[in-house]
Amino acid sequence: MTVKERIIRQAIAAAEKELAEIEYLINTPFLSLIIEHRQKVFGMPREELTGKVLDAAIQHEKKLFALAERANSEMLALGDRRVELSSELGQLNRELYFETKAYKSEAA
Repeated sequence: MTVKERIIRQAIAAAEKELAEIEYLINTPFLSLIIEHRQKVFGMPREELTGKVLDAAIQHEKKLFALAERANSEMLALGDRRVELSSELGQLNRELYFETKAYKSEAA
């Protein structure tokens, strides 16, 4: 594996990771998750609702609200970034193809 090929593979992995995070933010129905979480907590027997359980539930709900707010406020920017990353991934994969093809022909 050449240095160029290694760098391209690292760039592809980073772009795929960022794209997965963006897809998660765009496609996840956070409000539904919050409602399901509340129903789960309120459906628990009273004996199980300790302070520790409630604190954990509140923290989880705060995280979901923060993610929902971020997704809603940055929806256009996330969509633009998703398009940029998809294009970048296509270019990187094309470069990787030609790099591996050139490396194989040199090795043969």
